[in-house]
Amino acid sequence: MNSNQKLFYGWWIVIGSFFLNFAGIGIIMNSMGIFIKPVSESMGFTRGGFTLYFTIAALAMMVMAPVMGKLLERYSIRLVMTVSTAMMGWP
Repeated sequence: MNSNQKLFYGWWIVIGSFFLNFAGIGIIMNSMGIFIKPVSESMGFTRGGFTLYFTIAALAMMVMAPVMGKLLERYSIRLVMTVSTAMMGWP
């Protein structure tokens, strides 16, 4: 491998995606513990009830990740995202 070669453009996308996920998920989800007591007291929830939401959300993401992967292999991302967004916006 030539040492003067530039870094492949796809790796820049991977690095950028890592930092976006780190900021969006890593910081927000890992700092949730700071807000458990004040939010649960002000909203009238128990701490267990408040954190149960995050547990259920994490389990749902874990179960649906392989399903969404298979859907994205079979159908276009535009179709999958349109249907998913419509389902999330349904009353």
